[in-house]
Amino acid sequence: MKTQFQSPTERRQSRRRAIALVECMVYIALVMLIVGLGLNMYLRLLGFHRDLERNNNDITRVLRAGEIWRADIRSAESVAVLTENDTTVRLELRNHDDLVSYRFEDETLWRSIGDGSAASPFLGGVADCRFIKETRDQVSAWRWEIHLKTKKKTVRIDPRFSFLAVSTPQEKGDTE
Repeated sequence: MKTQFQSPTERRQSRRRAIALVECMVYIALVMLIVGLGLNMYLRLLGFHRDLERNNNDITRVLRAGEIWRADIRSAESVAVLTENDTTVRLELRNHDDLVSYRFEDETLWRSIGDGSAASPFLGGVADCRFIKETRDQVSAWRWEIHLKTKKKTVRIDPRFSFLAVSTPQEKGDTE
């Protein structure tokens, strides 16, 4: 049986190889940690981007709906009729021989044009909707307050919107 004898220089080289292997393992662990943190930050930013895009789309669609509603209020030729009950809010406007009707029901705002025509969904994902008649000095106006539903429990900015439209001259001075 032959015993192997290592010279001191061979032992130092063996230790250096072992230290190099440990250093390599430490470097691999550090790289994995950095890649993991970077991936976590990327996924968080992707979620923030998705939320920002959703907020942008909500704001855009509500502003478009608000401008259409304001145009309907301004072009109304007679007094608007507001009816409310426990589950439904309805606003009816008479425009150029047509009846424009807004109905809020089951988290959706419906809009129909014409007598007896089928209503189409005008704005979805609505938590609350109110139409309020306001009389200021000699001007009669309508305010539309809308609160959108959110997907998150806690939000930084509550998605509430308010639109104001001045009624036609026939309504000026009318009070309810």
